[in-house]
Amino acid sequence: MTKIARFVLWLCNKFTRQELEEIIRRLQEILAEREPQIKPRDDFHDQHPHYRQFYVDPLAPLTEPTIPAPTKPILDWKRLCADYAQKKGRALDPVIRRKGETIPKGMVCLRCGAPAAYLYLNNGQNATQVRCKICPALSQIPRTRRKNQKTVFWCPYCHWALYRWKHPPGCTIYKCDNDA
Repeated sequence: MTKIARFVLWLCNKFTRQELEEIIRRLQEILAEREPQIKPRDDFHDQHPHYRQFYVDPLAPLTEPTIPAPTKPILDWKRLCADYAQKKGRALDPVIRRKGETIPKGMVCLRCGAPAAYLYLNNGQNATQVRCKICPALSQIPRTRRKNQKTVFWCPYCHWALYRWKHPPGCTIYKCDNDA
């Protein structure tokens, strides 16, 4: 006779039918995890305490990259140009471009909303930062995503591209590269 069979026999000898039904109901609540203070023993985790625990994230990954919502400028670039013309007696000229300098056409100053004609590259050949000629604000040029990018999923929290981390049989595990 096994340990469990002997235990069941002992329970039947010690308790009445109503008490056994109450014991069964309480055990079902514990197994359904409705009793947070009582946890059943887990032999696997007792034997392997350092085994890595994976869980499925409650939020599903995004299937399309998100486009950040445009922020409303704090200042008005037309008003700043008018103030400049009133103080200096002449209009503020757009930036004169050198060879090879290009700024994305849709790029605007995040602080005053000035168009690309009044923005110039601030960090040379890196071409990732622009400075506004109207208000001397710095802003980053948003990175462009390629159309034929291999990324299938994006992180639902930080919107970074997820990469395939592990591919065991039966499932694929994706991971976000953002440390934050």
